[in-house]
Amino acid sequence: MGFRKMEFFSDSTDAIRLILEDNITYHQYASTVMNIRDLIAKDWIINLKHILRENNNSADYLAKKGAHQYEALILLDIPRIEMNLMLFADASGVQFLRE
Repeated sequence: MGFRKMEFFSDSTDAIRLILEDNITYHQYASTVMNIRDLIAKDWIINLKHILRENNNSADYLAKKGAHQYEALILLDIPRIEMNLMLFADASGVQFLRE
């Protein structure tokens, strides 16, 4: 049994616009965007939504960590210990100012 309805959040309105609306024929990430569009077109309901970076500290933290990783993919079975407060804040709707 798989998921039939999913919501994805991004702090990049440009990325959401590229995926949902733009003509990307000559865009540098055209093949990646087309792969995302192909996944979205499958038999499920997908919602892409904008979220402020300040409201999604956990994802922002992981993105920053990932930018400095040598491995192509890292799977986390459980959240890193330093993420506990961030996850709690995200779930509670706490906002932080950008640094």
